[in-house]
Amino acid sequence: MLVEITGSLGSGKTALTEKLAHRLESDGMLPRTIRVGGRLASDPGTIPWAPRFAIRHPRLFRLVAQAALRDGGSLRARSALLWNIMRKAGMSERLGTKPGTGIVIWDEGTVHMAHNAFAHIRYPPRSREVLQFGDLVPKPDILVRVRASPDVALARVLARGHKRTGGDALAIASLLAHAERVFGLLEQVDSIKDRTIVINNDSANLADLDPYVEAIANRCFEAMNDARNERRLIRD
Repeated sequence: MLVEITGSLGSGKTALTEKLAHRLESDGMLPRTIRVGGRLASDPGTIPWAPRFAIRHPRLFRLVAQAALRDGGSLRARSALLWNIMRKAGMSERLGTKPGTGIVIWDEGTVHMAHNAFAHIRYPPRSREVLQFGDLVPKPDILVRVRASPDVALARVLARGHKRTGGDALAIASLLAHAERVFGLLEQVDSIKDRTIVINNDSANLADLDPYVEAIANRCFEAMNDARNERRLIRD
């Protein structure tokens, strides 16, 4: 089972990922966690797998690569965006070759390619492209979208900095607004909306995430039980 965590900058995705992993571990689930900046997520060994993703999803890969290169800004920024897209594509392929019965939690997974491709500082996302992406992208079993109000997200990003914006408040605010537009469009896609849990995370108190974490964990347990029952029926 694959659970992806997505959302704009400063929404609190990584904090939720860590709390969810600890919650599942407390019930003996031992999830495999792919964190932003972690060993697996940043492993350059995922890049050689990206061409396989591009071959299996040619329209999708062409769409995201063209959008990132067209609107991504400087050559350095565009290169970084394309690199992130390729790492996500490669990781998606690697996960697909290792089926199992456990849970994988992926902070900024394949669906998060939409942020790399369509959320930019100067140019607003093109609705038609985002909706097309939503139809084409491989879907996780559960998608968790983490949200924060614009003021809270802006303050969080300013506090920690952001290379793509140079820490400029106006650039960050523009990027945040465009990212929210991207995720709002994705939630209009039925195949994404049906598997999405939306979390509002404005609080500075991490304990306020606990009810959301419990709800996601219960959804995971239900899905795992359904899968086991289905396998049992097939065997019988």
